[in-house]
Amino acid sequence: MAKTEEVFLTGKCKWVRTDSPNAFGDYKFNLYPDSESLSKIMEMKSRGLKNHLNNDEDGTWMSFKRPTNKMMRNQVVNFGPPVILDNEGAPTTRAVGNGSDVKIKLQVYPFNIPGGAKGIGARWESLQVINLVPYSKNQFTQEQEKATRGLVEERTIPY
Repeated sequence: MAKTEEVFLTGKCKWVRTDSPNAFGDYKFNLYPDSESLSKIMEMKSRGLKNHLNNDEDGTWMSFKRPTNKMMRNQVVNFGPPVILDNEGAPTTRAVGNGSDVKIKLQVYPFNIPGGAKGIGARWESLQVINLVPYSKNQFTQEQEKATRGLVEERTIPY
C-alpha cells in the first residue's frame, strides 16, 4: 500500500459536529454508507481498519473522526476542523442535520500495531453536503427525548 491514500465514501450522516471537538479532542460524525461505500469499508476492514461497524434502527453505520492533534514521528501535528462544502462545492458553516446526504474524504494511512502486525487508519478530511437536512436542536434519540421531556417547560424556582 502507498504511504497514504484518499478514499471517498457516500451515504447519510448523523451527529456531524464540526463547530468544536468532543471531550477527547476529536471532530466526529456517523456515516450510514450506501452499498458501494459499504463495500469500500469492508475492503478497508480486511486490510486492518479498526473502526467498528454498528447497527441501529436506521441501518449500518461507522464513526469517523478528525483529531485536533496527533503525535506523528515524535512530533505533535495539529489539525484544524474538517472542511465542509455545500452541494455546489463552496465552503459552508451551516450545521448539517441528521439524514443529510453526504460525500466524505478520508486520508487512509498505514500504522504498526505493537507486536509486529499492520493496520490502517482513516482520518476524516472533509465532507460535502449533497442534500442538506437542516439541523434542528430537537434531533434527539428516543432515549434523549425521554430523558429531557418536560425539562425546558418546568418552571425554575429562584434560590
